[in-house]
Amino acid sequence: TQLQVFEKLCIATDELNDHLMAFSEIASVLDAADRYKRPVYIELPRDMVSVIPPIAHSYRRETQNVEPQALAELGRELGLEARCAKIDAPDSLARMLAGRTAVVNAAGPFALTQPAVAEASRHAGVHYFDLSGDAPLLESLGGLGAGISAANRALVPAIGFDVVFSDVAIADAASRIGPVRSVRLGLSFFRPTMSQGSWKSALEEPRIALVRRDGHLCARPASHRRELFDFGAGPRSGEIVTWGDLVTAAWTTGASDVTVLVEADWSARIAGIMLGILKSPPGLWLGRRMIGCFPAGPDARQRGRNHSSIVAEVTDQAGNVARTVLRTADPYDMTARAVVAAMQALPALDGRHGLMSPTMAFGAARLLAIDGCKVVQRN
Repeated sequence: TQLQVFEKLCIATDELNDHLMAFSEIASVLDAADRYKRPVYIELPRDMVSVIPPIAHSYRRETQNVEPQALAELGRELGLEARCAKIDAPDSLARMLAGRTAVVNAAGPFALTQPAVAEASRHAGVHYFDLSGDAPLLESLGGLGAGISAANRALVPAIGFDVVFSDVAIADAASRIGPVRSVRLGLSFFRPTMSQGSWKSALEEPRIALVRRDGHLCARPASHRRELFDFGAGPRSGEIVTWGDLVTAAWTTGASDVTVLVEADWSARIAGIMLGILKSPPGLWLGRRMIGCFPAGPDARQRGRNHSSIVAEVTDQAGNVARTVLRTADPYDMTARAVVAAMQALPALDGRHGLMSPTMAFGAARLLAIDGCKVVQRN
């Protein structure tokens, strides 16, 4: 069909079958076009042409607030120097990076901050790391990677929970078979707790579902986002998600096809229903005002009971399949530990430079040694 053709060409596609969700779906596709500067496609079925949604809606672009005072207060609380820079002011970024060996960009949304900070890092001769798991942004880093490589510096995005531990699982499985053709990644989260920042990202970011096919990122419409996958207890339903591994798995293994799925258990389904309601026009207005009611982040007790399972299923050119299953502690804790491990391992880069996945930069063995990460199955 025409929709299937445009899925291969566009960063986001949608078919407007639900008149109650039509405006929010249109806004989500427009967000993707604005954020990634790539084509999008919206299909209106013939039987929906004369349908008038009962709710009015206007498109709102995302805006960012800068809070230098809050940054200064945090610095004093931690006993650290605080430097504030404006993303659209190269001189300001240069002063912030002066005298540094590496920078870890943890300031989202990364569609706004990653290009500017990474470019400033190249000019300053500083290693660049970030916590982005945004697949289309990662895909766009190739040109910048060449410039950083020429400066003998490293460009290593996605050193948080997404994608360090999934990248390790993929590399571990790939090491047991021949040249890799495809990767399927399954993620399960147990007792997850979302922070204010996670809720804000979920509300504001475009709702797109991508897969990698024949080396290219392709969009999946809402009606084609479920697949069966063995998350560890037999085949179960999974929801296709746009995870950073769609890009980094290709860097690590050379895979041309990559799919990432989150197990659609009862908690994920409830969260999906809530998010669907909050992304409706009136729900989005309410959700933006409710974010402050959520905890800033899970406390130590909540993080102590949270954990995740990561299943990497890798297939080589001959059809051989290898699977590695990892279990990790709370994703927020694992992000902090991964960043610390990466900074401690800077000397281990040992001349490696340019654009790399976490495993390419530091090796699977070093990352598997991070506290809270454990291989529970290999086959």
